[in-house]
This record gives sequence, structure tokens and C-alpha cells, in this order.
Amino acid sequence: QPLSDDEVAAFTKAVEMIDGETAHMVFDDVESDDEVAGRIQDEDEPETFGVINKIGKAVSAATDRVRNGVSSLGSKVLKSYSPKVGVFLGDVFVYLNAGRSRDSIRRIVLGDLNAAYEASQKGGGPIVLVGHSLGGVILTDILMDPASAELPSDFKVAVLFTVGSQPGFFAGLDLLARNTGAPAKRRKPDCIGAWYNIFDPIDPFAFRADGAFENVSDVEFDSVAGLMDAHSAYFQRPQFYARFRRRLQERGVLPKK
Repeated sequence: QPLSDDEVAAFTKAVEMIDGETAHMVFDDVESDDEVAGRIQDEDEPETFGVINKIGKAVSAATDRVRNGVSSLGSKVLKSYSPKVGVFLGDVFVYLNAGRSRDSIRRIVLGDLNAAYEASQKGGGPIVLVGHSLGGVILTDILMDPASAELPSDFKVAVLFTVGSQPGFFAGLDLLARNTGAPAKRRKPDCIGAWYNIFDPIDPFAFRADGAFENVSDVEFDSVAGLMDAHSAYFQRPQFYARFRRRLQERGVLPKK
């Protein structure tokens, strides 16, 4: 569902607060979504950000003092989570099984990669790729052997972000393309400048990558979410975008302030 202008503005302001290291002064004693909306609200814009929405909830979660642990989960919670596990594993096996479905998925992704390349060649700036969950696995699999995927010979990615993803896990099972002989670690794909693999420790679908790949930076991100929500919570946190921007600034993709 598209965000409203007010929601986008609230999210942007929250990211700016975090980036400027003032968020803790603004939100430390916040206890409700109403207070979050009030803190973000500008005094000269009394009607803005007044509605409790998913942006307010995202920001308030950053100061939530109650963190859900796996040890606190009951059997009912685990059972309710099992359908998500089943769907995820089904998606994985569909992709890893060579055939029409795999080829169709790769064609869609390759279409976007080629469009990004053309835009970059026309002055659109460096290519930055973000793959969430299985999307990160697919990107890694393609970029390990860009020639066989028929990408341009000079295809370059400034920064790759894999978020809540499993390339390290599937590489460890030897289910992804190789660019080095066993048993050595795979090289970071040669066409990638920097690779950040972001994971929430409580996300059951997120895995480190540095055990299977060289020169990948594993980055831990605490989304302050429970087991049920951790896998999708990354992109609902202003803190995620603030850190994301800093990484791009460190790599020279975005200008530093």
C-alpha cells in the first residue's frame, strides 16, 4: 500500500533525526505511538503526522523496551509461524530447481539489472542493488557468473545489500554458482565493489555470509521485532535507512554532508 505524503514526510524526518544523532534525545522517554507522532510533529504544522500509522509504530519500536526472545515463544506461536517457513522453503526449491520457473524468475531480475545498467551508462549514477530474503540469493547467484547470465561485460555494481537473506547458507550447501575451487570460500563476485549482508539475529531466515564468501561485510541490525515480524521489519525502521545511507556515503555513492 503506497504511503501518504504525511507518512513519507514523517519517515524522512525520523531518518534525519537518527542520522543527526538526535533521535535518542527526542524519543528516549516515549511510551506510545501518540507521543511518537507528537514528537515528530513540527509546531508550525499542527495537523501533520497526527494519525497513528505504521510510520509512527516503526519509530516507536526503536525505543520499545520490550524485546521478544525465542525462549518466550509458546507452541501456538511456533505453529502459527510454520506456514511462513513452508512458503519460504517452497520458493527456495522452485528457484533452485533448474527449469521453466527458475528461468522465468531470472529473466525478470535480469531485465531490471539491464535497465539499471543502461540508466547508469546514461549518467544515472552507480548501480546499487538491494535483495531481500530469496531476492538476495538470486542476485548473488546471478552476479557470481554474470557472463553466463549474459550481462554486459563491463557490468559493475557499486554496492550490493542482501537483507535478511541466505546466500551464505545456500553457498555452504553448495547450491550456488562457484567462482573458486572447493573447499575455499567463494570470492565476492568480481563485479561488486562492496557487499553488505544485513541480518537481524532473531530473524529465522537471515544468515551470515562471511563463512562462505570472502570480503563480504556482515552487518547486524536489531529491528526490535519479535520472531513473527523480524523478517519483514527491516524496511519499516527509519534506523535501517539512516544506516543504509551512511554505508552509501562511505562508499562514495552519496555525498557526505
